[in-house]
Amino acid sequence: MHELSLCQSLIQLTERIANSYNASKVIGVTVVMGTAVAIEEDTFRFCFDAVANDTIADGSKLTIEWIRLKLQCQLCDNSYHPASPVIPEPCPQCGSFATKCLSGREFTIKHIEVEERAKEIELH
Repeated sequence: MHELSLCQSLIQLTERIANSYNASKVIGVTVVMGTAVAIEEDTFRFCFDAVANDTIADGSKLTIEWIRLKLQCQLCDNSYHPASPVIPEPCPQCGSFATKCLSGREFTIKHIEVEERAKEIELH
């Protein structure tokens, strides 16, 4: 189950970024994820909540923006979206399996929403 290890890395990076901005709490995290990453969304969400527990991201909302797999044939240059992101599929134009991935393998943090720490003001 690589969802757990991806969520552990995601929460660690989210905490580092939030702390660098002096945040007191992470409200939400938006990730961009390609369909070829082969993540089971319900499992990923469960792991995210479990790993975020007792961290600065505890209770934060996870938003996932999906990017469809897009391939380009290296023989005829045709670009297409295969029906399945995990089962090899030939180019619909020429039948070749020689392809390169144009999109659909992404896994990045797009946005982190945070609350700032309260600032103390000393009055003399």
